Amino acid sequence: MIHHAALPFVSRSIDDPQTTLEGNDTRTLNLLVAGWEAGANGLVYASSSSIYCPASKVPLEESDRPEPTSGYAVLKPYAEHCRTAFYHSRD
Repeated sequence: MIHHAALPFVSRSIDDPQTTLEGNDTRTLNLLVAGWEAGANGLVYASSSSIYCPASKVPLEESDRPEPTSGYAVLKPYAEHCRTAFYHSRD
């Protein structure tokens, strides 16, 4: 499965964090459950460079330490951890 959907915009996550949570992480969790039930072998998940904000260097690398400064940016690593947990639960 490939998951690139999101409710974007840092400003939205500040003004309406509940909708951002439901739109991004609750739906990601629902997708993970559906994939699990369908027997999918994995999920490609599109995160965001905003988890590294403020960027201390360019280009960014996945090994850089995340420093999220908004609700949107905080929720992205959460979804990444959910994806990883689902993957390891299948072992």
